[in-house]
Amino acid sequence: MASIGKRKRSSGKVDWYISQRHTDDDGNVKQTQIPCKDMREANLLLDEVIEAEKAGHKYIRPPPSTGYEPGLSSVYSSTMALNLTVSELVDQYLEEKSADLIGTTLDNYESLARNYIKPFIGDTHISVITPRFMQNYYNDLPNHMAVQNSNHKSSPKPISARTVKDIHKILRPAFNYAVANDAITINPVIAVKLPKIPKTERLQLTEKQVKQFFEVEKDSYQDLYTKLSYACTLRSGECSALTWDCIDITEEALACEKASIYVNKTVRRMSHKGMEKTKYKDIIYVFGNFKANADSALVLKGTKNDGGERRIYLPITLARQLVEHKLAQERKIVEVETTSTIMATVSCSHS
Repeated sequence: MASIGKRKRSSGKVDWYISQRHTDDDGNVKQTQIPCKDMREANLLLDEVIEAEKAGHKYIRPPPSTGYEPGLSSVYSSTMALNLTVSELVDQYLEEKSADLIGTTLDNYESLARNYIKPFIGDTHISVITPRFMQNYYNDLPNHMAVQNSNHKSSPKPISARTVKDIHKILRPAFNYAVANDAITINPVIAVKLPKIPKTERLQLTEKQVKQFFEVEKDSYQDLYTKLSYACTLRSGECSALTWDCIDITEEALACEKASIYVNKTVRRMSHKGMEKTKYKDIIYVFGNFKANADSALVLKGTKNDGGERRIYLPITLARQLVEHKLAQERKIVEVETTSTIMATVSCSHS
C-alpha cells in the first residue's frame, strides 16, 4: 500500500515523497514516487494516492489553480480534516460564528453564501486558492446577474459592488478561520482589491412634496405613523416597534415641551432556522404566522447595536396627537373587554 517516505540529502535537506505501486497498460506492476514539498503535503495527499492505488491506476497530481474558473472541482478528498472546499469552510465558519451573530445577519450571510459563493467557487479546494484566483473571482462577479427574491418585481440587475463587499465580509474571516485551524498557511483574500462602490446622491423631498404628502387623506393611525417617521427620522421597523413604555407624553413632559420617544427595538422578518441557530439572541417576541409552516416570522427585537438606541424629542403638536391616540386606544380596549364579558355572560345563560 502507498506510504510516505523521506530521503536526506548530503546538504541536510530532507525530500519527502509518497511511494505508490500501480499497474501500467501492459499489466506490469510499477513503483512510483510522488514528490512532496514537505511532510504536511505528503500527509494531505496520502489518502488520495491510496484511493488511486486501490482503483489500480497511477496517481496524477492535479495542476495548481492559477486563475478563476466557476465551478472548479475539488482537488483533494473532502473527507480529510484539513482538506476543505470553500463550501465546507464557509459552513464551518458560519456555524462557529453563529453564537456571536443576530438572526438577521446570519440569514444575510447564508443567503450570500448560497447565491454567490457556493455556485461559483464552492467546490474549489482551499489549498489551491491563490490571491490571483480570488481577485479574478471578485472581478468576475459583476458580470453575473444578482439573485432576486420571489417578491421582487423589478428587472434583474448585475451583482453590485456593495454585494461583492458583503461577500468579502464573509470570505476574509472565513479564510482567517482556516489559517487559525492550520488548514492553510496564508489568507488568499487579504491582498484582494475590491471594486469601488459608486457614490449615489440620495433624493430628498422638497418642501412642496412634503406638504402634498401630509395633505393626502389618511386614517388616524396612518397619519400618526407617517408623522412619527418623518419628524423622528425613524426606520419603518423602528416606528412599528414603538410601545407606550418608550413614549414619554406625561403632563410634566408636555408642560416643559420635553415629550420624547426612546428607540430601543425594531420589527424585522427573520427565518426560524436563523433564530434557532443564534439561540433567539436579542429577540423579544415572535409574532404568529397567518401561513402554516412558514419559514420565517415577524419578530420584535433589540436594535442591531447600542448606537441604534436613542432618545428623540417630539414636536409639541405630535406629542398631543399621541396623547389623543393613546386615550382612543384605551377606550377601544375597554369596549372590547366589555363586549367580551357580555358575550361570555350570554353564552353561560344559554348553556
